[in-house]
Amino acid sequence: MLRFVLPRPGSQKWDGLKKRFGRDDLLALWVADMDIAAPDGVVEALKQRINRGDLGYDIVADEFYESIISWHKRRFDWKVERKWIVPVPGVLAAIAQAIKPYKRVAIQPPIYPPFFSIVTKNGKELVTNPLQNGEIDFDDLQNKSFDALLFCSPHNPVGRVWSREELEKLSKIMGEQVIISDEIHADITWKKHIPTASIHPKTIGLYAVSKSFNLAGLQAAYAIIPDEILREEFIKALYSSYLSLNSLGILAITAAYKEHEWLEVLKEYLRSNIEYVDANLTPKIKRKIPEGTYLLWLNFREFGLSDKELRSKMIHGAKVGFNSGIEFGKEGSGFMRMNVATKREIIAKAVEAINKEFG
Repeated sequence: MLRFVLPRPGSQKWDGLKKRFGRDDLLALWVADMDIAAPDGVVEALKQRINRGDLGYDIVADEFYESIISWHKRRFDWKVERKWIVPVPGVLAAIAQAIKPYKRVAIQPPIYPPFFSIVTKNGKELVTNPLQNGEIDFDDLQNKSFDALLFCSPHNPVGRVWSREELEKLSKIMGEQVIISDEIHADITWKKHIPTASIHPKTIGLYAVSKSFNLAGLQAAYAIIPDEILREEFIKALYSSYLSLNSLGILAITAAYKEHEWLEVLKEYLRSNIEYVDANLTPKIKRKIPEGTYLLWLNFREFGLSDKELRSKMIHGAKVGFNSGIEFGKEGSGFMRMNVATKREIIAKAVEAINKEFG
């Protein structure tokens, strides 16, 4: 059922190696997309639309909303109301609009790198509440002064899927403050994902088919916002910048949310790759099996290398392209992020090369 797409001409992940790492002969296991084709049903739906030759303005049809409502009920046991759903042209674009009303925005590093820049480039004060060994530091959070929390659930890069108890504790601390929750990896978990907005109604929950179905290039996403005032404020910000979801994005979400069986096969394959790495990578490199995402957060601190030295050994020694942990904040120093959403043979070659370099 899974079909691999390699080589990938024009892809950032592979054809961007030279620009990113200074050489193009690396195994590309960095940027978070997959070397796995989107489901045939999604591709066929997009083909039919393109072949029709009609790429004009679309209404957002009932089927779009119904597919999201059905998806969230089936996968997360959460009853979403249609009026809560707001189509958006990508999660990052939505975050940029969502933070507009707030002066001070908190994040929890190590964290997805654009969280830093999206706050500062929009003229907001950045407040950090660093994770402690993959756990939320609730005492620190309670003592920090901020207006909104930019949250990541599941967490990229540490792979945590937050429990109901953790989210309830977070909600209690937040009170009437807003959480902007990036839940782009919510479909790929091995522990029950609890939507943040199902616990804390003053949440802008952001979802997409980007990671789950390898459709990142379409920027197909949506927000779920139960609080009416917060929702209207967000829509106003969105429309003030004339941002809307494109017609192919609408179609992609609707088609993807029919692919339950395909997603389960994908999750089983990704889990097997994670288990392969864990079973075969040298124990000198510390790691935890992620509860969600197809990303491994690898700890190289035992080797006593600077981040520059570690990156050099990975590139010029092992010849593997990973994301450097320092990109995710100073808390990620000495770590590397590995993307396992590719062919097993590539994973095996990478593990062998890393073991030779660091074993």
